[in-house]
Amino acid sequence: MQTLRAMMRRDEGIAMPLVMGVISVLTVISIASFALASNALQETTRTQGETIAFQIANAGVDAALEQVYRTGFSTGNFPATGTISDGTYEVMVTRLENSEYELRSTGTDRTGFTETVVVRFFYINLWEMIFAAGNQESLTAGGGGINGNSNVTGPFYVRGAVEMSGYSYVHKGPLFVDGALTRQGSAELGQESMPIQLYVSGAYPEPGANAFYRSVSQSVPRIELPRLLDYELLEAAQKAQEESVDNFLGMREGEVAGNNYETDRTNPTPLDYRTVDPPNTGTFTRSYARNATPDVHRFGYKYVGAGSEPSPAGQGTTGLTIGPASFGAWYGYGYTDPNMRDDFAYDHINQVLYLDGTVFVDGPLTIDRAIKYEGNGTLIVNGPVTVLGDIYPNTTGRKMDARHAIGIATPVDMSISGTDSNSGPGDLPEHSLALYAGGSIRFNNNELFVGSIVAGHINMGVNNVHLVTDPDLPDFLPDSLPGRNSPLLTKGAWARQ
Repeated sequence: MQTLRAMMRRDEGIAMPLVMGVISVLTVISIASFALASNALQETTRTQGETIAFQIANAGVDAALEQVYRTGFSTGNFPATGTISDGTYEVMVTRLENSEYELRSTGTDRTGFTETVVVRFFYINLWEMIFAAGNQESLTAGGGGINGNSNVTGPFYVRGAVEMSGYSYVHKGPLFVDGALTRQGSAELGQESMPIQLYVSGAYPEPGANAFYRSVSQSVPRIELPRLLDYELLEAAQKAQEESVDNFLGMREGEVAGNNYETDRTNPTPLDYRTVDPPNTGTFTRSYARNATPDVHRFGYKYVGAGSEPSPAGQGTTGLTIGPASFGAWYGYGYTDPNMRDDFAYDHINQVLYLDGTVFVDGPLTIDRAIKYEGNGTLIVNGPVTVLGDIYPNTTGRKMDARHAIGIATPVDMSISGTDSNSGPGDLPEHSLALYAGGSIRFNNNELFVGSIVAGHINMGVNNVHLVTDPDLPDFLPDSLPGRNSPLLTKGAWARQ
């Protein structure tokens, strides 16, 4: 019995420290668990805050890009702030060079967490450059590369490989090549005194002799050629028909009806064109644009087509030749007011084409001689275009301006021939205008072109073709040209900071 009691006393002595030890261990575990849980909660809160802040920053990116796309870039629009349900963002857009920009957006959630997203993007007006992007291998030597003494001065974009040879060159730039760029012979990229910016996705010549780069980026915007499809052709055809009876000079904003005489004011019909004033004398007769079919203008004198709607893209058969005979009326020939003329007329004695607004030809177009032009307008041609002479504005130095700039556009091919008289970019241009071809544009003579080209393919079929961009042209670009109202915005590299 005493032994049993003794044993129990010894157990009691052991149990107390054991219990205290267990309690201590549990306390430590509890404290550790609480600390871990607290840290996990803080980490979760931080992660959640950063995630929300990142999403807010992205919302700022989207908002800024949308604004730039809709209204263009203006330093007065940035920095800008915005508020959404989870917090606020602040965005800054900085123009780097040419058509490349950097956008920095910082998002802040309601608890103060911040995240910054930096995005580079291109905002490009195709009509600021010489642009060839319909297919791969756009300017290889076998398909009409930059060869001989042919060259490009100004922004130049090619989707596909580019081969340069002979004494060809690309100056000023920037040069965008979505493919490989090769150089042979004495071909030159940039100048030592004026290196170019190069954007190239493939291999390119190392800097050195005849290759002068201010910077090189292998991030090239992928740009698709805007197409002149059936819907766009129908829209242009309808515009030409409407402008044939509106008594406006083209589609110039701010002008009032009465700028010209196209139809009777009280009961307008396209058939009025030949009988309404002018003519204002018994000896003057106003003619339609030359065409073999007598009634192709019954839908409007600015519309040449057999039916009220155009043929499928590229398949028009009602052609037009400009050059052999005069048509329409202008100051001194029907009009007595020097500020008045028809939207579409041609003086074959002085070889002056008058063109304002949109003219539609549902078939091939041939310009069979050198002409000067006056007005701001576009010839939309639903067939191949053949130019057999010089075309330039009737201005000093053949320089385009807001009142004198024309465009020619076709969904298929175009062939350009000049007088074969230029000796370099410093001469007066043989051709000064805007050209669009959904297919290929081929240059057949030694000539100087000043303006902009948007095409699937540019074929420099001979040496001594000089293509020079006019940086002012986008400010007064004629109506109805493909891509005119749709600048392209493409994202490049981005980073989370």
